[in-house]
Amino acid sequence: MGDPALLRTESRLLFPDPFRLPPMMMDDYLTAISQRLRYETSQVGWWGWMFLEKESRKVLGTVGVSGPPGDTGAVGIAFSIYEYQENKGYTKEATKAVVDWILAQVGVKSLRMTIHPKNFAAVRVAQHSKFELKGTVQDEVVGEVHLYEAKKRVILPPAFDAGLGVLIGALGYSYALARLLRD
Repeated sequence: MGDPALLRTESRLLFPDPFRLPPMMMDDYLTAISQRLRYETSQVGWWGWMFLEKESRKVLGTVGVSGPPGDTGAVGIAFSIYEYQENKGYTKEATKAVVDWILAQVGVKSLRMTIHPKNFAAVRVAQHSKFELKGTVQDEVVGEVHLYEAKKRVILPPAFDAGLGVLIGALGYSYALARLLRD
């Protein structure tokens, strides 16, 4: 792992003392991502996000992303939080924000995550972010896990009398594209 003091100084974030990265982050994760982003700046946001308490700048956890969408338009996501910050709603809020960002990006058609069937807190986070259970798959490490998926959605409302625009929704984010149609 790099220099924790340098990471604290450069990022101006507060990590636990003694220093440890948020759960699920490997020791070489930050180094690998920073090297990748140095040369591929267009990929900022596609590899992971740390979430923090705004006022104190205390790091609470991470939302990991599998990278930009491939040919199928699918992207993977995972999340974790320091144990002492659990059950405060931070993970729900952070995951929802990252999900909304991902689904608003060009080329993304679906977002997937796997959750152990007995991880009820993670299931609640997934449901809060509008993921739906799609089935079960085999994970090499933990065995059978549930596959959840969120997709971009286009909602076309009934025709308006005034002939005003179209409402397009992406998982609760609604973008009103209104235009008065004139003859």
